[in-house]
Amino acid sequence: MEPVWYLPGVAARFGIDEGLLRRGLFEDTGGSYPELITRGDLKVFLPPIGGLTVYIFGNPANMSDPTKKLALRVHDVSLLSLRVVC
Repeated sequence: MEPVWYLPGVAARFGIDEGLLRRGLFEDTGGSYPELITRGDLKVFLPPIGGLTVYIFGNPANMSDPTKKLALRVHDVSLLSLRVVC
């Protein structure tokens, strides 16, 4: 699982202009992603962080059924984990 950020949604969640978000990401990554500035048509960004592994306990076919419960554990590359029951 790789995290992908929908930039308009992230900007809205932080209550800032999308251009300001793009500029901040561009500067904070040392200019490694000039497309953040030059390609406003690209609405998603794959941040330079490691991926995640999700362990699902229960029938994965039930993931889209809000009446069913599943347990899952999300592991990131720093070996920290988050347990979620949904």
